[in-house]
Amino acid sequence: MVTTATAAQSIARAYFSDIIQTHISSCDSLEKPLEKGSSLISQALLAGNKVITYGTIDTAHLANYFASQLLQQFEVERPSLPAIALNQQANSPQQALNALRSLSKSGDVLVLLLPNLGQVTELLLAVKNLGLKLVILCGQATQNPESLAKDQDCTIMAPSKRLPVILNCFQTMLSCLCLQIDANIFGYGGQ
Repeated sequence: MVTTATAAQSIARAYFSDIIQTHISSCDSLEKPLEKGSSLISQALLAGNKVITYGTIDTAHLANYFASQLLQQFEVERPSLPAIALNQQANSPQQALNALRSLSKSGDVLVLLLPNLGQVTELLLAVKNLGLKLVILCGQATQNPESLAKDQDCTIMAPSKRLPVILNCFQTMLSCLCLQIDANIFGYGGQ
């Protein structure tokens, strides 16, 4: 069945409306978690540690994006920040854990982009023993994500259960983290 132009426009309008409303409603609820996440990452970077990112099949591109923005620059020219995306080395949570054991050191920050935490529960449990700090971006459908994070870790939850909206929120959250990290470390951020 082929959709008509009017039906396609209606679908697009509803999708954009959902994303916009989700972003608007999340401003207040995400302010503190984003501040905590950016502070945790900034402190680790200033202490000489690095950021390691990992995403599932749905979020690997966003994990790569975040690491790239830290390495290159976000909005303004600045020195590179040490970051690596595990998705180039690891196609599964077990491969990610193997890579983490090899590439990480205590004090590094692992940024996990997980629409559904059930996908990597074993990885999260094993990471606790490596001395890594965690920043977890997850979706609203995630059951009790705080139970897998330590007190000093940070969980940032996208206020949606729909995967496309969660992914869009993750992109915005990562951009906010970049802006806040730049402000924390270099004294500037976008307006």
